[in-house]
Amino acid sequence: MLCEQCLQKSADMLLTRRSTGTVTRSQLCRTCAEPLVNGIGPDDVTGVTYLAPDIAGELQKLPEQIEVSDASTVQELATALHLKPCQVIGTLMRQEIFAAARDPIDSAAVSLVCSLYGVKMRGAKE
Repeated sequence: MLCEQCLQKSADMLLTRRSTGTVTRSQLCRTCAEPLVNGIGPDDVTGVTYLAPDIAGELQKLPEQIEVSDASTVQELATALHLKPCQVIGTLMRQEIFAAARDPIDSAAVSLVCSLYGVKMRGAKE
């Protein structure tokens, strides 16, 4: 789905805004959403949800934070992010990191994927 504001980039955020008693939800790209999230825009932003397209191109909600271990596999990361392994593999490939679903990935790669999707990560408790 395209950004509702610029109609050029993919929407990857669902912005909930409240203005004069009216609540609106907009699917925006990060560029268009950034001024609103940082308080530059005229509306009161009440919620930001990061989205990722699923295989059919529909947007789905991502968790705000995930817990991962040091020896995470692509499959485990995908499950934690509520994504399909091929989506995580595609994201890794665009960053020139090549791994299969059952391959372990280091914490730097996990951190990179999480940051690209706007998800915070923390290490697993022992």
